[in-house]
Amino acid sequence: MKQPNELLPSDIDLTNHFWDSPFRNFEAETVARNIVIISNAADPNAWTPFSFDDYKERCKHRVSELEHGVMQAFLIGGRPVPDTTSVIEPGYLTKEGGKYAVTEKFLTVIAKFAKS
Repeated sequence: MKQPNELLPSDIDLTNHFWDSPFRNFEAETVARNIVIISNAADPNAWTPFSFDDYKERCKHRVSELEHGVMQAFLIGGRPVPDTTSVIEPGYLTKEGGKYAVTEKFLTVIAKFAKS
């Protein structure tokens, strides 16, 4: 099994949702999965930085501002959506020049969803 820092988008099983993650929040688990989906579509062999506009363009559903709030929680910590008691620690994403990038902390969480 690969170490989290060795994982590529193509290594993650996207056939199921990311239930029972440490995020303990449906919206956060959904956004995390969407990040992997759009990264896999951009380049299955690399984690491609993306803006929120890139995220909106690449997602096949109607993206809401709540999803942007989840990304901000992945970046700086806090509640991913207003009506939850779940609090996310900071550091799952970084942001530079308007582009988000996944961190090893993010990869550690999604490693449990790697293909066997």
